[in-house]
Amino acid sequence: MERSERPRLLAVLPDHPGTPDMGSRIRNLRILEALAGTFDLTTITLVHDPAHLHAPGPIAGLGEWVPVLAPHRRGLLSRAYWHLAARRAERREGLWRETFFQSFPVLGETVARTLTRIRPHLVHVAYWYTLRHLPSLPRPPLWVVDTHDVQFERQEKLFGRHSERERRAEIAQLERFDRVIAITEEDRRSFRRVLRSDLPIEVIPMGLDLANWRRDRIEVPPTRQPRVLYYGNLSTGPNQIAARHLLHDLLPPLARAGVGFEALLLGASPPPDLRDTTCPFPLEVTGFVEDVRPWLASAAVFALSLRAGSGQRGRVLEALALGTPVVAYPEAIHGLDLAPGEGLLVAGSDVEFRDGLRGLIEDPARARELGEAGRAAVAGRYGWDATYGRFPRLYEQWLRESGFSETGVPAIG
Repeated sequence: MERSERPRLLAVLPDHPGTPDMGSRIRNLRILEALAGTFDLTTITLVHDPAHLHAPGPIAGLGEWVPVLAPHRRGLLSRAYWHLAARRAERREGLWRETFFQSFPVLGETVARTLTRIRPHLVHVAYWYTLRHLPSLPRPPLWVVDTHDVQFERQEKLFGRHSERERRAEIAQLERFDRVIAITEEDRRSFRRVLRSDLPIEVIPMGLDLANWRRDRIEVPPTRQPRVLYYGNLSTGPNQIAARHLLHDLLPPLARAGVGFEALLLGASPPPDLRDTTCPFPLEVTGFVEDVRPWLASAAVFALSLRAGSGQRGRVLEALALGTPVVAYPEAIHGLDLAPGEGLLVAGSDVEFRDGLRGLIEDPARARELGEAGRAAVAGRYGWDATYGRFPRLYEQWLRESGFSETGVPAIG
C-alpha cells in the first residue's frame, strides 16, 4: 500500500525523544517506530533542547515532524517569565512543575492547526497533561492517550506530595479521550477506580526489542572485580537518594567484610556529591552515555536501591534482557510481571539487600543462572510483539470499530 493511502495518525509528545537514553523517551520513540510501519505519521513534539531543532535524531525518519520550541527555552526573558508562571500555576492549580513545563498553550495551538491540515484518523498523545490547553478534542479523529503511569499516585509515591487539584485535573483530562492505554495492570486498576466506567482502558507495558538487547551483539568491557551497578537518571531526586543509599549504607559494610567489588553509577547528570564521593571501594560515575548496553552487561548485579517506584521500570527489563540479575526492594519493581527468581532477588530490608548482593558477587554461576532466567521471562512478556508491536494492530482494530475507513475521514470540526 502506498504511503498516501495509509490511515493518517497524528502523534503528540510533550518532550522530543532525541537520542533517547531511558524511560519514557525510549517508550515514545519505540511506539512511533511501530506505528510508522502502518500509518502515515505526523509527529508534533515540544523541544526543550534547541539543539534538537537541528539534530532531531531518529524521529526524523519516521514521517513528518513538527517541532515546537518550548517557550521557556527561547531566551532569558522568556525563561524568567515562564518560570514565574509555573510558580503561580503551582499555587493556583496545584500543578507539578513537570506538568506545567510539558503542556504549553503553543503546543495545543499547533495541534489545532495540524488537525485541520492533515485530517488524521487517530491522534496518539503521550501523558494526560500534554493537551490540557487544547479546548476541545473534536471527533473525528479517534483520540488515544498513553498514560505511562498514574501521575497523581506517582507524585505521592516518589515525592510524598499530594495535590487534589492536580488529581482532579488528571482524571478530567483522561476522560476527554476515547481510549486510555496504561502501562501496568496496577495502573489500570487505579484508573478503573476513578474514571468513568465506559472508558476503555488497555494495558501495554514497557517493552524491548530483544534483538538489540543481546549480550552476544555488544562488546562487553572487562572489569577488574565484580561490578555492582546502579542505573537511573541521576538528575532526579529519587534516583539520587537511591544512589546515595547504595554508596553510603549498603555497600560499605560489604567492603569492610572483605567482599571484593567495584561500583558503577550509570545515568545522566549526576550531582557533584555523587561524582566526588569518597568510598571504601572503587567507584566510577559515567554521566550520560550514548549506549547503556555495554555498561549494563558488564555488571555482576544491578542494585536497584530505590525505596519507591512508579511508571515503567524499563531499566529492570533492560538489565535482565542482557542477563544481568537485579537485587531490588519490593517498591522498586511493583507492577512488573516478574516473580522472585525470574532474574530478581527481592529484599525486604537493608540486610537482605546486602546479603543478596554478596551472594551474587561471590557466586558468579548463580548470578548467571538468575540472569538467564530473567532474560527468558522478559522475552516472553516484554518482547516487541507483546508490547510496542501491539500498537498498530490495536489502533487498526479501534479504527474499524469506530467506522473509519482507511482513506476517508469526515471533516474535523
